[in-house]
Order: sequence, then C-alpha cells, then structure tokens
Amino acid sequence: MEKVILMLVFSETQAATVIELFTSQGCSSCPPAEKWIGQLRKHPEFMKGIIPMVWHVDYWDQLGWKDTLAKPEFTERQRKYAANWKSQQVYTPGVIVDGQEKRNWRDLSLIPAHTKQVFEIRREDKRLNVVYRPLAGQRLWMAIVSDGPSIPIQKGENAGKNLLRDFVVTSLQEGKEKQGSFSWDISGAHGHAVIWLEERGDPKPKQATAIRL
Repeated sequence: MEKVILMLVFSETQAATVIELFTSQGCSSCPPAEKWIGQLRKHPEFMKGIIPMVWHVDYWDQLGWKDTLAKPEFTERQRKYAANWKSQQVYTPGVIVDGQEKRNWRDLSLIPAHTKQVFEIRREDKRLNVVYRPLAGQRLWMAIVSDGPSIPIQKGENAGKNLLRDFVVTSLQEGKEKQGSFSWDISGAHGHAVIWLEERGDPKPKQATAIRL
C-alpha cells in the first residue's frame, strides 16, 4: 500500500484555549456539565481556538458504579491541579480553562487565546510526528480525545440514565524530548489528537493544538 504523508504546519499567531472537564459516571451533578461542554461542538473555533477535553476520574467508583472511562492517571491530573492551588479537595464536575479553575462554568464566555505557536506536526501513515521548540523544564503530552455512543448506567447515582460521551480522553502519553521532536503511534485511534506543552509539575497547558485523526 502506498505510504501516505500529510504535513500540517500551524499558524505562528493562533494558539488555543483548553477547556478541561473532570467528571464521573457516578456523579449525579455531572450530566449537566457534560451537556454544556458538548455544546462547544457548535463553537466556530471548535478544535481550533477552543479545545475541549473530558477526563473521567475514578474516586467516585465506590458509590455503586465503576466509571467505564476512568483511569487513575486522569484523577492524578486533577490532583496536580488541586496541589498547585494549595487545595486538598478534588470534585466533579470540575471545569478548568487554561489551567484556571472555573466554578461558574455555566456562564463562561470562551475566547481563544493568542500566543506564538510552537508546533509543527506531520502525520505519516500510522504515526504522528511533532517538531517543537521546548524551553527548559517543559514536557510534551498527547491525549486522544474521541466521541462515542451514550453509555447506559445501571447502578449508582445515575442509574437508569444514558450518559453522553463527548470529547472523552481515552489515552494519555508523555513525549520524551529527542532533539525537539517526538513520534507517537496512532494506529487504531480516532477523533482528535490534542498535543500540548506544560511546565514540569504544572499540568496547565502552556501551548496546545489539536489535529483530527
């Protein structure tokens, strides 16, 4: 089969605002937040200047329903945010915009950020190759974000409901710097790859972009 190479070079002036929702299938307060973030699909800057990511956490699993999309590393990401805010508390639904906690998420006016773009991304067959210009102490991450059919919940606080599955993070991988480039295997992945830089110890995305798979 002929090898397919697609090169994408992103703008030097347009970056993105990252909206992160921490949620759980066992949390009765979460469905309204999931519905809210799902409406971002209609935003004119969807997956360009506005990047939504939904992280399912596992600390409500003891309420009678084990979240089918949760992973410990997703919970750890939220705990890192809380630690940076000098807080011992994590909760759902939790909305974070560009690293800032937003309790009034229903009233948010989302405007894309504008900073210098540092990514050059090439898709080559089943690999995603990223060239970037990191500063000292920065880490490169990639998450696969995808949609799926609604999920029927059989037990717990949301028993009997079919919950949405929009922009759900299904995998998280760190890139180890190698002369300013890294390559990820994306075979079998669908949805979007979200790629960002963060400072070591701080989960806030310093620079982020998304590419449709």
